[in-house]
Amino acid sequence: MKPPYEITKKISFLIASVSERIGEINAAHLLKQPTELRKKIE
Repeated sequence: MKPPYEITKKISFLIASVSERIGEINAAHLLKQPTELRKKIE
């Protein structure tokens, strides 16, 4: 049974672009400094 869609070069390119963007967002999230929710007592 053939699926009702065809994977073209453009679809492959778009999937790769989305995956790359998700990787960039994940990397930025990992490098983000933790938020300090409490006031520091000095």
